[in-house]
Amino acid sequence: MRYGMPYKGSKNSIAAEIISILPPAKHFYDIFGGGGAMTHAAALSGKYQYIHYNELNPLICKGFKMAVNGEFKNERRWISREYFHAHKGDDPYVAICWSFGNNLCDYLYSKELEPIKKAVHYARIYNSYCLLHELGLAEPSRAEPSRAEPSRAEPSRAEPSRAYRTVNTLEGNRRSPRRRGKPAEYMEPGSPPDATRTYRQ
Repeated sequence: MRYGMPYKGSKNSIAAEIISILPPAKHFYDIFGGGGAMTHAAALSGKYQYIHYNELNPLICKGFKMAVNGEFKNERRWISREYFHAHKGDDPYVAICWSFGNNLCDYLYSKELEPIKKAVHYARIYNSYCLLHELGLAEPSRAEPSRAEPSRAEPSRAEPSRAYRTVNTLEGNRRSPRRRGKPAEYMEPGSPPDATRTYRQ
């Protein structure tokens, strides 16, 4: 069980244990709320009639309220470095979830790693493998030709297609799609029906 939002110094791992030690009361005050792990655990315990969450940073308070109201339930956005720095002061999701160590200040990934993380995000969350192809990190399998990929504008939560397999790059074993066999076609997300790219397996 995870409690509260991801946040530096979170008591997520010990929140339930702390609440189990504290006696029941009418009021519970979480005076240094942060990510709200203690507030969350206290609410689930049923030991308190009123729970008070306090946090100095208004952006964190806003994020906690949005989380309680379920506003992050379907959040699947990819946040770029540029978007992060433009919106870290007004969007709690951007500031908390896409900052390094949840420090609300620095972007989550290095410039070198960002393109790879974006490609994996598109594959896992949007079920779109075009960016992995462009980086040479995935190739169509021989058993199943690749098919038209979903539009980036309408991402899907479906599991990644089995038509692709990841190429091992940990020791420099980076390969491009195979050059023999029958061509496999896939449609670039957002492209018209006749705009296809061909890769030979």
